Amino acid sequence: MAGGACERASPIGDESSSPTATSVVATPASVAQFAGTWYRHGVGARVAESGDIEASYRTYRWCTDEPPPCDRLNGSEIVSGGRLVGRIEPSTSRSARIVVNSDSAGLVADGEAVFELLEDGKARLGDVFLCGQQTVDTRECGA
Repeated sequence: MAGGACERASPIGDESSSPTATSVVATPASVAQFAGTWYRHGVGARVAESGDIEASYRTYRWCTDEPPPCDRLNGSEIVSGGRLVGRIEPSTSRSARIVVNSDSAGLVADGEAVFELLEDGKARLGDVFLCGQQTVDTRECGA
């Protein structure tokens, strides 16, 4: 069956005279399908084929004005102050749970988030939409 689902027939009553019902069970995705570089303005994430995830993101607080975690300038380049480290655990054919080991500025609430692959080649990390190598229209992902 398409989409990684399995079809399993369940007998109802007497198998010889009754039709069978079909139930569809979603199978977890492979970690490899989430692997790659994901980005949008102010956020960059890298998912390894092992399932490890690392992300850097803007805090929109300057180190000249605020204590860490904060963003700083290196010449004319902005160095993001937020860092997330965790692991992806696939849960369905298109989504995975991210278990966060550390998150310096709270990109992910409660230490856990959903990473979902979308039909348009984008992904959703919590409430942040990201572009990746398969994204066709990257305009909303910014610079």
